[in-house]
Amino acid sequence: MLGFSSVPLVYTINHLALEHNVSKDSFTAFLIGFLVVAAMFYMANVQSPARKESTPKAILKYALLFPMFLALSMGLSLHNMIAVIEGWRGKKSPFVRTPKFNIHTKEDSQVNSNKYIHRELSWTTIMEGVLTLYFGVALIWSIYWGETTFLVYHFMLTMGYGMVFYQTWKDAKVQ
Repeated sequence: MLGFSSVPLVYTINHLALEHNVSKDSFTAFLIGFLVVAAMFYMANVQSPARKESTPKAILKYALLFPMFLALSMGLSLHNMIAVIEGWRGKKSPFVRTPKFNIHTKEDSQVNSNKYIHRELSWTTIMEGVLTLYFGVALIWSIYWGETTFLVYHFMLTMGYGMVFYQTWKDAKVQ
């Protein structure tokens, strides 16, 4: 919901900044928040006693993978929201087993008869595609207006929903 409501704020902030001649650059606050979260995950994952290595290679790997992890987590937020609402309403849902495709090598693939592959797109998948476009438009607006407040946030939301949508769509179209 926060992400959804941030898109009208791009327009509002830009409009108010132009009208009142105020600086629009609030990127610093986002950057500080991002760095705090990144540092917390860094300490938990790279510097933990279970991981004996803290080499430059491990740090570089973390720096490259953490933004993707965060974006993918954002892309899963629609599913998480639905699960929370269903739980809050007391809706009983069946346990859905994690698909096992018996893939061991690069040559192995999912087979057509696999019962876990859904050929039709669910409404949640379609909504993920719509949200990808929604945040993509917000990203373009931000770039066009020079509005940096939500630039990285909307980029990560666009990538996150886009990755989830693309993978679900691709799996549904497996031949």
